[in-house]
Amino acid sequence: MSVQDTLWLNMDRPDNLMTIDCVFWTSTPVTLAQAREALQARMVDRFPTFRSRPVPAPVLGARAAWEPDPDFDLGRHVLPATLPEPGMVGLERFLSEQRGVPLPGDRPLWRAHVVPELDGGSAVVIRLHHAIADGIRLTQVALGLFDGEHPAAGTTPRTVSPAPGASLLSGLRSLTGAVLDRVPVAGPLARPLADAAGGLAEQALVQADRARHTLAAVIPLLSLPAEVPAAWRGPLGERKSVVWGDPVPLERVKEVGRRTGGTVNDVLTTWLAGALARYLTARGEEPVPTTWLMPVNLKPFDHNLPETLGNHFAVVPLELPSGQEPLTERIALLQRRTGTLRDSHTAALMYAVQQVGSQTPRPVARFLTDLVANQSVGVLTNVPGPREQVTFAGAPVAGMVAWAPSTSHQPISVSIFSYAGSVVVGFACDERVIPDAPALLQAFQDEVADSLR
Repeated sequence: MSVQDTLWLNMDRPDNLMTIDCVFWTSTPVTLAQAREALQARMVDRFPTFRSRPVPAPVLGARAAWEPDPDFDLGRHVLPATLPEPGMVGLERFLSEQRGVPLPGDRPLWRAHVVPELDGGSAVVIRLHHAIADGIRLTQVALGLFDGEHPAAGTTPRTVSPAPGASLLSGLRSLTGAVLDRVPVAGPLARPLADAAGGLAEQALVQADRARHTLAAVIPLLSLPAEVPAAWRGPLGERKSVVWGDPVPLERVKEVGRRTGGTVNDVLTTWLAGALARYLTARGEEPVPTTWLMPVNLKPFDHNLPETLGNHFAVVPLELPSGQEPLTERIALLQRRTGTLRDSHTAALMYAVQQVGSQTPRPVARFLTDLVANQSVGVLTNVPGPREQVTFAGAPVAGMVAWAPSTSHQPISVSIFSYAGSVVVGFACDERVIPDAPALLQAFQDEVADSLR
């Protein structure tokens, strides 16, 4: 097991499990046998980790390992489920109950529940431990279960800006060369000196650029709040609440973006800030900016996933506006902050911190994780799903959504999941700190409705 995978294996807490929870529902029925056949062929047979159990590290600070489960039985992993009440409300309650249930550590760290009857179709809930892979790869694994179009590879290369002063340096070199070409006697002596000086200047500019990016990476970490706002802070419990809203057409989101100068992601994220403000105002509390951790993939999106899967991501802190500002102003604030993050090495720095933590004893690793995680409200993920409708075991998939785990003392994980021309936003909350998750969801839907008017 890689050091990164070992880190997430050891980060389980009774009140915040390192489990990624996914759910999708179909418009026609899927039987338990059909679901097992699809999961066996497209997940278990493809990736050995789903047939392997974790073995703890033999000595303090060493890596854990995966070993084939000699008693592997698909029937222990793909189970029938009965909802506590009919319909989508019952599915939300079922997922809420499962969110706080740890996966058995003596077998492969995943489980699926099949709901045979749900509003004329079926539903499948899949829970996977973060030690198996990061959210990007596990999403790809889940999408591999479907027939139809999969998301396009997000491999657009990042444009590398020239070092500060690079154009000035190039101009000075050209000017110096032109002058020396006109001084034949001085040329043989002066040109080597000019080249050497140019080389030193170039190195100075490279070092200055590295220092600039390093400073830009550190500033977001230094500016993290000493503690999260009181409304989102408190002792956690083992009971969780999971809710998600009605799908919002992506074209409507784009309309708002064109009107406010923002991208789809900008609009959705600032809607979240507005929803938090509405929620706090309704409780008689003052809305304040909130810091969130956002996972950043450090490897290109690869349709041909390696069998080993694994974790190749870092988290970066993003401060959302208080939500009281007009939408256009909110989007402008967010764009400045995300632009600063994109132009820094914060993700690489955070990955380095994770690497260090993953190779230390568990108490030290938890201390390093808490140092960052406990200064943020929760985790915010934005997952692009298939652009067109897909099928599972021959049944059209009507909708899907998934949540990353919260870590340390974070009380909330927010999922933005796009699929087939619509986007769904879901909340997974700790019931002690946020006992009224449906009210938070309603605040988000009110924010959306007001923006679309």
